[in-house]
Amino acid sequence: MHSSAHAILTGKVAATPESFRSRSGKPYVTFPLATERDTTSEGEEKPVVDFHRIVASDNLLDVCAQLRTGDEVQIEGSLLIHGYEKNGERRFATEIHVVSLRLTTA
Repeated sequence: MHSSAHAILTGKVAATPESFRSRSGKPYVTFPLATERDTTSEGEEKPVVDFHRIVASDNLLDVCAQLRTGDEVQIEGSLLIHGYEKNGERRFATEIHVVSLRLTTA
């Protein structure tokens, strides 16, 4: 059985997208996406902002490279989790690899 993890997020681009190449030379664009949710703390409802690492490649490179901080977008993508070591400590990072993107503000 094949399974996968997908996410649909609507939020704001939190920083200018950056281009990079993988070790094999494949081009990518990455940027943080800020989403807001409400949480209750000590009986009081408060907004919390979460930041997600978005990664785009292939046919979405040009579109994502043109995004600007504050643009509101809806992104559908696959969740990828990878581990790495920093200062002798094992850490994990979650990325959302874009499958589709829609600009929700003009």
